[in-house]
Amino acid sequence: MFFGHTPFFADSVVETYGKIVHFKEHFSFPLSVTDVPEEARALIQGLICPRETRLGRNGVQDFREHPFFAGVDWEGLLCPQPLGCSWGTLHCGYSPPPRPLSGAKLKINFQLPLSVPN
Repeated sequence: MFFGHTPFFADSVVETYGKIVHFKEHFSFPLSVTDVPEEARALIQGLICPRETRLGRNGVQDFREHPFFAGVDWEGLLCPQPLGCSWGTLHCGYSPPPRPLSGAKLKINFQLPLSVPN
């Protein structure tokens, strides 16, 4: 999180939804935070905007080509190796589960809190 708080926080789901729908009135970058990379600001602006111009309207390629994700090995995202990109190194630590037998249900358990290694 670049700014220390969520952009549409509210005390209820209805209020949160209202802030999202009316993002033009409720969203702005905090003036006190000046050290956020321009690529990150562009990514956020590309997600919090009208759907006609929103990142993703042309599929995943919008994200693959965005400067924020420069250097990400998109084909290697499912490997346990650290991933480098313009804003640091991501340690995904993902190992694919064994394929379930035909008709078997896949059960996934998450342990909280989730964390990213340093």
